[in-house]
Amino acid sequence: MNKLIALTALVACFTSASALAQSTTSTATIKTSAKSFKQRLGFSYFGQLDKVALSENTVDGKNSSFFNQFTASYELDSTSFLYIIPRFQIVDGADENGKGDRFDELDTRLRYSTQIFKLGNHTFETYLTAELPTSKGSMAAKKIIRTRAAIFDAARLDDYNTLLVWLEWSKDYYQESQGPTDTISRYSIGSWISYRNSKIFSEKYVLRFDYSSSLAHMEGGYSDNYLMNGSETISAGVNLRIAAASVFPYISHQPAGTKAVDTLGGGVQIIKNF
Repeated sequence: MNKLIALTALVACFTSASALAQSTTSTATIKTSAKSFKQRLGFSYFGQLDKVALSENTVDGKNSSFFNQFTASYELDSTSFLYIIPRFQIVDGADENGKGDRFDELDTRLRYSTQIFKLGNHTFETYLTAELPTSKGSMAAKKIIRTRAAIFDAARLDDYNTLLVWLEWSKDYYQESQGPTDTISRYSIGSWISYRNSKIFSEKYVLRFDYSSSLAHMEGGYSDNYLMNGSETISAGVNLRIAAASVFPYISHQPAGTKAVDTLGGGVQIIKNF
């Protein structure tokens, strides 16, 4: 489940912020210098309901989650934005009191993004994020901050095919060691690749394939070149437009799993700009 949470958060890093930025920059006919404070504000929602294993055979019995992310943005200029991103999720299984679904707080993010340059059909952007220890779990672990740096490339291959690539590095900082040795910081690297095709069906029904992966620094005081065996997810589905929202129902598979049936899942992502 922790691997699922990490990958869901990784996907959310891109999809919500990027969709909001694209929506905001589509109003480029209004010069930035002439925009009022209200016109510079933007809001979006990203939700993902995910079931990890259709077989129900997970180790901890918790194989589904409902991730929620709300994003408020402020436009600095036509290609640069500031964001504040509160997040939470609901995970199946009983909590410490033996009751129903479990509400999980997630750390709030502050983010800055800007377009670096364009090269042919490629548009390169960078995202810098500070994840503040606002959740009970992070405060109990005495986390100071998590920093994230990402590069995003949106490549329009032709009129019908688009390739999106997100590469990210993140690092956690703690007040005290998180392992048997003096480890007060840990890092991870992640990637997300999405291919879209609007010709096979139509522009309203876009065929989509996603691949996401994550590798984490090994615990216990290992040097920076030691990484844990990572997690990865492959998803396939059709991106729809419903009630002015982007809806992506999908099936998913985690190739690193020992049994295909244990890691075959499905879910739906929803993005809505306001």
